[in-house]
Amino acid sequence: MSALISLTHIVKPTRYKRAKNWIAPKPAFLTLERAINKGRYSCRCSYTRWEYRQEIECWGEIHDGVLTTHIGVDGGTKNEHYPPIRGWHWAEDEFGICLKNSKGQEYHPTSGEFLANNTYGLAKIARHNIEIRRGVLREQKKEQKKEREFLREIRRAEKKGFRLCLADSLRAGNCRGGTEGFLKRESLQSESGHLRPIKLLPHIGDSRVKAVLFVGYRRFLRELRQGFSEVSYHTTK
Repeated sequence: MSALISLTHIVKPTRYKRAKNWIAPKPAFLTLERAINKGRYSCRCSYTRWEYRQEIECWGEIHDGVLTTHIGVDGGTKNEHYPPIRGWHWAEDEFGICLKNSKGQEYHPTSGEFLANNTYGLAKIARHNIEIRRGVLREQKKEQKKEREFLREIRRAEKKGFRLCLADSLRAGNCRGGTEGFLKRESLQSESGHLRPIKLLPHIGDSRVKAVLFVGYRRFLRELRQGFSEVSYHTTK
């Protein structure tokens, strides 16, 4: 089977920012942009139609448990093989290629992480994220807030300017690929890299979403006490 690999960065049109006639590919973890001259409608027409297409550049294939990646780099495509290791195997879900353990916990590596690690290194990153997630859940239990009370606090905080960012999800123990895939699947549009918390409330039943709200809300309260924003939280690339 074949699936996409999440890119290191969120990709937006860069070369042809003012161009129209974009052809959206499906699915879409994208990196490469091409301009295609479709010619004129007739010899008397002065208008030349250009189409702009974003193309998939990073993907992976799983055969007999071994993942083969094809990642676009300067000068071509780099191909690597990643065999499974004890306790971890490769799988494909709606967000692309993921490394999954026997408990069903998964991690979606980015293209940058694939280039810098072997399977053992990626499993180490996945275990680290799982530990972060467990820590967040323990802190949530210590708070002992009922869900209705927590949701009221989130709504009040949003009126005061509370917004979520990618760093909140990463520091809640979620992977970047899964976070970006979730936003695409749910058609959640961010505002300058930030998201209104109320848009996540319909998904509050998901422990990963609740963890993001918890981490983001705690960060927002800390910023209010300090009187300034923590720039490192808002500049994740």
